[in-house]
Amino acid sequence: MMKLTFGLLCMIFLFSCSKKENKKIVEIEYYSEPDTIQLQKNITEKGDIESFLTLMRIYETPEDTLTSKILKYSFIMADKYNYSKANYLIARSIIRKEMHTNNYIEIKNLDEKNKIIVLERLNKCSNQNTIVCTEVLIDYNKSIDNISEVKKLEEKLDSLIN
Repeated sequence: MMKLTFGLLCMIFLFSCSKKENKKIVEIEYYSEPDTIQLQKNITEKGDIESFLTLMRIYETPEDTLTSKILKYSFIMADKYNYSKANYLIARSIIRKEMHTNNYIEIKNLDEKNKIIVLERLNKCSNQNTIVCTEVLIDYNKSIDNISEVKKLEEKLDSLIN
């Protein structure tokens, strides 16, 4: 009787183990505090773009988070290391923080101080031939009916794309 019970338990265990092999294992990315500290150091001391992009992904997860943690490092990358896309991220972070949206047409509803910063940063990266900044400026200028600026920016965008 004991041998039969033991044998049945072994068979149940073997069958349950064989079924688990088919299940997918989901990997979860985890960043510990020392990782972010090293990334911050790489950004501030070396202007490392890969570290900046990784830190941005960490700080802005989930994607729709209205966080501004990356803002400090965006200013460093834009001003100290001349990374044009960081200017775009500065503008985006300010709009998210102040207007709680990702809609760039809302630039017109920002307070004057933030509006000046956002437009300066977008113009700076547009002047560095960053397409996304030029597109955002086109949308913004359309929203305020600045047709002459829209035409100028559309010509610039055309030359960047072609």
